[in-house]
Amino acid sequence: MRAISYKPSVASFADFDIGAEELPIVSFVGDDEEWTTNEKAIEDALGGKGVELNRRVEEGFWVVHDDDRPVLANRWLLVWQRLSSGQPSKRAPWFLQLSGIVVTGGFSWASDGLPQNVVLASETVSPPPFNPRELRFRKAFDKVLRSPVFSDLRDNDVPGEAWHFHRQQKTRQFWSAVKQEYLSAV
Repeated sequence: MRAISYKPSVASFADFDIGAEELPIVSFVGDDEEWTTNEKAIEDALGGKGVELNRRVEEGFWVVHDDDRPVLANRWLLVWQRLSSGQPSKRAPWFLQLSGIVVTGGFSWASDGLPQNVVLASETVSPPPFNPRELRFRKAFDKVLRSPVFSDLRDNDVPGEAWHFHRQQKTRQFWSAVKQEYLSAV
């Protein structure tokens, strides 16, 4: 996955509006997940193939459950890397900008080879909401994410259940707590 390197839409997380109607979704990727793009599914769904469509799958995000589709569509996603211990790695989180297009069977996990659905990355990328690599933000983000209050944002998926749909309110509380921690570190 490519980390967004465009100039953020606000200079600092201090200026980020945590009261906005749609906040970035917070999610994770594992540190040992290997997968393969299903080029036939991409070609069938989008009528083409090539490097750009593969990029959109690679920078897209796994749709675990149908209820997650409307939550993920056309949203910013702040992704962090989850270690096998369930804790965040030291790697800075990064933004993905998602489209509203879901490709059924767009990729497969190497572990089981079963087709998985993916919401594609946006065709064009806008400036991200803020710079997630800012050291003060990273410290606040990490501290809040490790808090027991937000353990369900670190939990692995429950088979057959939506992941993002049920965590929307918790995500809003999470952004508020990160902002509070960020501002208290001044």
